[in-house]
This record gives sequence, C-alpha cells and structure tokens, in this order.
Amino acid sequence: MTHNSIAPKIERLLYSGILFLYAATTPTRHGDCDMEYIKLTKDNLDKEHICCAISNNKDIQVASKKAWLRDRLDEGLVFLKSVERGKCFIEYIPAEQAWVPIDADGYVYIDCLWVSGSFKGHGYSNDLLSECIADSRSKGKSGLCILSAKKK
Repeated sequence: MTHNSIAPKIERLLYSGILFLYAATTPTRHGDCDMEYIKLTKDNLDKEHICCAISNNKDIQVASKKAWLRDRLDEGLVFLKSVERGKCFIEYIPAEQAWVPIDADGYVYIDCLWVSGSFKGHGYSNDLLSECIADSRSKGKSGLCILSAKKK
C-alpha cells in the first residue's frame, strides 16, 4: 500500500520509519462507499470473523489472536471491520499501549489497515481511516501513527 492510497488531504511526516499522520481535513469519501462496519467488543468477538490472514475460525492461531484482542480491548484497542467477510478492517490502539516500541504519547497507533481483493477501489480505506481520525479526535489525541513498509 502506498502512502498516497491511504487517504487524501493528509499531511505526512516520515520519522525513523514511523509515519505520523496529521489530518488537515477529514478524508473525503470516494467511490460507492456503502459498506456497513462492525466494531468488535468482548460481547461479539467470539462470533465475528476477524478478517486476518488466518481464515479458519477453528485454527489455534485464530483463538490466540482473539484472546490477544480481548486483552487489548481493555487497553483501548478498536477493531472496526466490514460486515462482509473479507479483509476490510482497521485495528488501532492508544500509542502508549502499542505492541511496537514507539515514543508517541498522545497519539493513536494503527496496528493494521487492510483492504484487499474485491474491496479495493471503493473508498473503504478512506471510510475506515476517517472513523479512526474522528474517534482519535474525540478522545483528544494529537494524531495517528503507523509503521509502514514496502513488503509484509
């Protein structure tokens, strides 16, 4: 994913491999954005598909990921996903609770923003990022950060 495909109208600053995003305005919606989203909670986590590279809900890795998510929900993690089964989601957490060693107090760290397959090109990443920005602002955060790379 290139930086330009994440969202329009975002000022970018790359510092030590971490992309800090400062919203100049809320990203605009593009395409035919009519997707419905679900926010994972402790009440619905067990029954929801978690959209990850792990596709079989009976796999031990899925159970481990869901246990990890459940613990992170208490730390402020947000997992917002498409109601459709597939890879269309954003996962973010207060940077102070991030699982990577970053110094970004007062920011939100995006663990993963993933839109793939037939979901690409409809503006869903803009929807998800817009929701993350709005949620972060409502919580008084200074901005967003994400670790990015050209390869997985």
